[in-house]
Amino acid sequence: MRRAVWNGGFSGLGFGLGTGFMAHWLSKKFLPPTYFPPQFKQGKYAFLWTLGLGAVGSFLGASTAGNNNVNQMHHVFERGANPQLTEYQKQTHRGVDAVRREEEEALQRRAAAVEAARQKRDEEEAELRRRTRG
Repeated sequence: MRRAVWNGGFSGLGFGLGTGFMAHWLSKKFLPPTYFPPQFKQGKYAFLWTLGLGAVGSFLGASTAGNNNVNQMHHVFERGANPQLTEYQKQTHRGVDAVRREEEEALQRRAAAVEAARQKRDEEEAELRRRTRG
């Protein structure tokens, strides 16, 4: 989670810096001079655009990465917790446990079926080898 936030922040920073510089350069080159004051063509405004959009891009990149990866943090909050459940929550929690148990049992049945099929196939292959040799 932390790595994703840092990577998102730095990629947003890079994108924001590039966007800010290009925005200043393109606005100087293609927009009419009546849109901006004459001192806008000075380098300090390019610095302002670049760093301003870099900060915005970094914030947006880190925020987006955090929101996209928040589902990986639930185990942090559940570890060591002793929740006080209401009666309704206890009933629904039992339902969730039953569903989980059923899913685990189904997975075990599937694994047993796969193992049985594998053993049957191995036996058939062994029988076929014995026939071809004898």
